Amino acid sequence: VGTAFSLRELYPGSDFNTALIVNGEKVSMQEVRSAYLKYVPPTVMTDDEIMDVVVDSIINYRLLLQDAESKGISVTDEEIDQIIANTVSDSGLTEEQVATASGMEVLELRAKIRNDLIVNRLLLTLFEGTDVSQQEVNALYERNIVAFMVPQYVSVRQIFFDISKHSNEEI
Repeated sequence: VGTAFSLRELYPGSDFNTALIVNGEKVSMQEVRSAYLKYVPPTVMTDDEIMDVVVDSIINYRLLLQDAESKGISVTDEEIDQIIANTVSDSGLTEEQVATASGMEVLELRAKIRNDLIVNRLLLTLFEGTDVSQQEVNALYERNIVAFMVPQYVSVRQIFFDISKHSNEEI
């Protein structure tokens, strides 16, 4: 459990580069904007609701990282190298291309992999020895089915078509 607050809430109209502070750790506006843009806005959510989800997820992620750090959970460079090597091998891309496809620079990608591994290790320690039956999973799903619903969407970057097969009036 930690403390988080938004500078925008404390100082409306401010142009601070810091969007949030989580237990004294600053979160930049750029990180919040970047996380916001990665969400596919469901038609049932407003921009403010999406921003709330983004801010909550950043706060929770930072709190988990801080907790893991306080417990001495770490990841080696070799583990990160192995994950990147596996991804490069599986995808046929270079490390730079993998980073670019993820919307990051190589150093950002490595930091993201490190942080994700650390959070995963923390979560594994928290749930170690916890057995959950399929019936419990099904019951949780049924009680919270709306939370698991994802609206259909299509993401299109470019659409190409052969204009030689169409008259000028159709184009």
